[in-house]
Amino acid sequence: MNTLSLAAALLATGFLAACSGSSGSSGSSGTPVVPDSNFDAVMDFVDEAGTDGRNIRSISADQLPDRARLSGQMLAGLERAPGATFVGDANATANFTTGRLAGRAENFTEYATNAACETGPRGCMGTPVQSLGGSLDIAGNISDTEFTYSTTGTLTGNDVEMGPVRADINMDGVGAFGEMNGRLVAVGAQGGTARLTSATGETALSEVAGALLLSE
Repeated sequence: MNTLSLAAALLATGFLAACSGSSGSSGSSGTPVVPDSNFDAVMDFVDEAGTDGRNIRSISADQLPDRARLSGQMLAGLERAPGATFVGDANATANFTTGRLAGRAENFTEYATNAACETGPRGCMGTPVQSLGGSLDIAGNISDTEFTYSTTGTLTGNDVEMGPVRADINMDGVGAFGEMNGRLVAVGAQGGTARLTSATGETALSEVAGALLLSE
């Protein structure tokens, strides 16, 4: 599993386990390879959130609005592709009145990461490898300041061993809402499977895990 995905998932689960409610500064994530890419947006979020999400403040349910539109990134790594991180642009609407979360992640790009990503966000950089087709739907339920969600859909691209493939994604995740620098954020950690099918009908199953990073 690519360590950038694991780092983001650890950030998410660290925040979910216990929001410290403290504030502070974190180190620079380094100069990005591709300015304004969604990979850089992920690194900016992780950098701003700090170690284990310490810069994300916990909030109570009565601090939540009736409805919020959130945007950010979804990232994931495949067990069969340890040197790759897949990042997509995500948008979602959180309806706190009905307790529903709905959105989509699309515009996925595969990135090859450098050695610095093995130890954390500082100096972690990504080089784009390929753009993927397709999108993933996000559907969830909100309870108090936490949420559960599923991520399903199909992405298309090229696999090193199988050539052109269709990847049917099915993931489940847990997350929570908080506040970072005065804005509402949602952080989730997810995992599941990706079933790859080649043009010749060959199939392969791989575990997939990652994170959902959204802000208002």
